[in-house]
Parts: sequence; C-alpha cells; structure tokens
Amino acid sequence: MKTLTFSIALLALIRSALPGAPDDTKTFVDHFHDDANIPSYVASVDELIDAGAARIYASIEDEKKDVPCPRAKTPNGILMLYTVAHTPDGVLVHFSTSRAPYLPSILGKHIVGLFMARSGWPKPAMFSVSDHQVFHAIWMVPEAQFVQIQAALPELRTTIRKSEDAKAAFLRGLLRARDLENAPNKAPDPTPMSVTPAADAPVAPATGAAQL
Repeated sequence: MKTLTFSIALLALIRSALPGAPDDTKTFVDHFHDDANIPSYVASVDELIDAGAARIYASIEDEKKDVPCPRAKTPNGILMLYTVAHTPDGVLVHFSTSRAPYLPSILGKHIVGLFMARSGWPKPAMFSVSDHQVFHAIWMVPEAQFVQIQAALPELRTTIRKSEDAKAAFLRGLLRARDLENAPNKAPDPTPMSVTPAADAPVAPATGAAQL
C-alpha cells in the first residue's frame, strides 16, 4: 500500500536524521508558533509543492524507483513528502508529514492544513495518522480533470502566494486543518473524487480552465 510506503520512508528519514537524539518534543511544541518559525513552515511547504509539481510520475512503480522523492524539512525538524502519480484509477496526490521523535496530532494537522491552503487542494479523500504519528492526506483525481487542474494550478498558487504573508498563510492553514476533523480515515472508493477549489482559497481570475 502506498500509505505504508510513505510511512516507512518518513520513518527512515526520521531515524537517519536524529540518531540517538534526546526527546525535544516539549521544546518543539513550546516554540512551534513562534513568529521566527512561521516563515520557514510556509517556505518549506511552497518549495515542496513546486518540487512535487515538477516531478509527476507516470506510475506508482516509477515513483518507487525515484529516490529521493520530493521532500522538505523545516529547521525545527518537520519532515514532509509530496508526490503526484498516475494510476489506473486516476492521479494519486499524496502529502505526508512527521517529526522525530513525535509530532502531536494538533500540530501535524496544522501542517497538513497549511499544505492544503498553499497548494489549493481541497479536503482530502483520505486522511489518516499512523501509529508512529505520520500524517497522510490523499486525493484521487480523474485523469481528464487532472489535465484541467494542471493548467489552472500555477496561476492559482501564484495568486495564493501574492495574496497573503507568512502569518496569514499560517492562520489559514490552521483554519483548513479543521476540515480534517471530519475527513474520511479510510481508503477512498475506486471512483475518483471530484476536486473543487477550497472555499477560503484565493481564486485566480476566472478563465475557463482556471477553475479547479
């Protein structure tokens, strides 16, 4: 299962990044919302979104062969992976995040919400948290619709980035994280989902293809 593959990849990164490191979770949590940290969260997410968009895989098999896949790490240790891959059922979009030795649920959801806010992706078809506190958000998009989305996303993301500073983006990420409270926690049905713009996302000027 692709989710398991992502979990293993993140756990491998965590273990190699902090071998024998002490548990600094309390310090991390105490300073998570510091003004000095917020720009790095937004910048890391934006860079990851660009990397994932530039490397779309023809299949899951191609993705597995690509090491490393698009990833990012914030200065305070938050790890993120983002891939887009074609499958027989449609295009699978997957964002995953974690931190060693532990990423509290409320903060992990905030990072997922920030990714949603900056990427333009709506509430995921699947959201889950593994036993090791690895957070997964998955979207399945029909092939025909993905072509339209790909044409619209660059303009939409440019609009998003121009419309808000880091603090505003961080706050909007928190608001988007609330969508995850009621998100499905099981695999989506085989029928691909319909993707529409998030209600609070800045929308690029309407031009036929610029509607997600």
